Amino acid sequence: FQNTPSSAHGDGKVPARSRIHFSVFFPEGSGVRPAHMFFARTALTEAVLDAAARFGGIRYDKRRMIGSVDKLNLFTIDGDILRLDLPIEAHLGGALSPGGVLILSFGNQLDRSYAAEVASAAIRTQGGSQCALM
Repeated sequence: FQNTPSSAHGDGKVPARSRIHFSVFFPEGSGVRPAHMFFARTALTEAVLDAAARFGGIRYDKRRMIGSVDKLNLFTIDGDILRLDLPIEAHLGGALSPGGVLILSFGNQLDRSYAAEVASAAIRTQGGSQCALM
């Protein structure tokens, strides 16, 4: 990871009680190291995607059609795609949990081998070792 959970990146204007933290992994092959980030619980998932992409320097065209291989999406560690038109908190308790993993990836399906690498890296970092997945 680029940082620790205690030094998570995010909008400092979001009050601490309104923050939700995630481990964010960037598209496979992007060369961007994962980062701990926080977002406003009430932020639209699209705003979370925008903030994470901006932080990671990932360029994408928002006008890409749903289902396009060039559309950047957010996925859970289980490979579930998150609806961008809902607040991030709407995904909690189902596909996503606070402190969980978000994965940015192009297309409408997450590559299973990359998801497995992310899951392995996330488990290793919980044990205190550094994440080297890029």
